Amino acid sequence: VSELYPEFDQDQVLDYLDGFIERREAPLQALRERKRERTALRNSLQFWIDAAPELGTKDAIHDYAENRYHAAGLIERIWRKSPSNVPWASSDDIHSLSLEGLRVGNLPQLPAVADFSHVRELKLSNMDCKDRANLFLEHFSGLTALEMDNNEMAHLPVQLERMPNLRRLSLA
Repeated sequence: VSELYPEFDQDQVLDYLDGFIERREAPLQALRERKRERTALRNSLQFWIDAAPELGTKDAIHDYAENRYHAAGLIERIWRKSPSNVPWASSDDIHSLSLEGLRVGNLPQLPAVADFSHVRELKLSNMDCKDRANLFLEHFSGLTALEMDNNEMAHLPVQLERMPNLRRLSLA
C-alpha cells in the first residue's frame, strides 16, 4: 500500500485495507490490480514523455519534455485520488485536474484500465492542443466542467457526447 500511496500514514493504510473488507473484496487481489493499473499508466506516461517532438510542425517548439513530465505527475496524482481508494481526501483534491498552460503538444494516450471518472473538473486551456484531445478526454466521462480555451480548435471534441454530466463547457 505504501508503494502505491507513499503519502499515506499508518492509519490511512489500515483504513485503505479496511475499505476492501467492507466492500467484500479480497485486499491482496484488489491491491495487485491497482498496482497493475498504475504500472500501465506509468508506462504510457513515460512513453509520452520520451516521445520525440513532431519535427516539421510549428508545435515542435512547444513540445517540451519538462512540461510533459510535470503533466504526467499531475495525471498520476489525480488517478491515485479516486474516492474508492482515498475516501478521506478533500473533494477539491479529488475532483479537479488542471494542465492549463502546459505546452505538451499531443496529450498522452492513457491505457484503457486508467479510470479518471472521479474527476469532475478538467482544465486544458492555453495548451495549444488544437483538435488532438479526443483520446485523452475519453477517460474523463464524469466531468461536470471542461475548460479548453485558447487551443485553436476547429471542431468540438467528439468525446463531449459521452459526458452526460457536463454542465459547464468553455471553448473560447
